Amino acid sequence: MTPPVIEIAHATVGYDGRPVLRDVSLTVTAGEVVAVLGANGSGKSTLVRAALGLVPLGAGSVALFGTPQRRFRQWHRIGYVPQRLGAGGGVPATVGEVVASGRLARRGVLRPAGRADREAVA
Repeated sequence: MTPPVIEIAHATVGYDGRPVLRDVSLTVTAGEVVAVLGANGSGKSTLVRAALGLVPLGAGSVALFGTPQRRFRQWHRIGYVPQRLGAGGGVPATVGEVVASGRLARRGVLRPAGRADREAVA
């Protein structure tokens, strides 16, 4: 059996001592499509950032592809386009261009896109 792509168990996350997420659990298996919906300020971005280790958990655990998030090293398997206020306002871009820009850190700016990059964009 394949381990879940993302497994979050009883996660609590807060900023400046104020909890944003409390006791959140989520399991996403390979092939599933998941939408995280909610009002502004409800913790959607915080949930994603916690799953990627960009904000620390106050409690709970995160596993990526069956590996505890702290020990996970296969970051090339993860794609993340952060939300930035005002970044790119008025600059048209296709989905492929946005995904390709996220691959730059993996291959470097001056190296041409390889097969893995072209497959990720497709």
